[in-house]
Amino acid sequence: MVEGRPMRSPDFVSDWLYLSVDKGRDLLKVPHGLGVVPVLVQVAAKPPSGPNKDFVFNGIGEIPRDDAFDEPYGAVSYLYDKEFVLVTTMSRGNGHPGKAILTNSTRQHSEYGRKYSC
Repeated sequence: MVEGRPMRSPDFVSDWLYLSVDKGRDLLKVPHGLGVVPVLVQVAAKPPSGPNKDFVFNGIGEIPRDDAFDEPYGAVSYLYDKEFVLVTTMSRGNGHPGKAILTNSTRQHSEYGRKYSC
């Protein structure tokens, strides 16, 4: 038997914040004010322009790979503790620029807005 229950509303939801793969704009430290480590954190990214404008993409709680190879890569990665949600993009390094959102090798976005909820 499966029993469904409505989920509670999040205790914290941020406004959309700007993040980019450019150095100095590739990291956000967002205070959530909960005072405890959240049970669940969801990070979302939304491109402000381009073919995927206004689509919402989920962030991931890991860094998918190193940027040492000249191949397409991208991600919005995050971690969190009792004070902050720390969010980063695949920033430029080793001469191989990453993308914040990578839908395939021809449609890449390096800037977007994001929203957090805990």
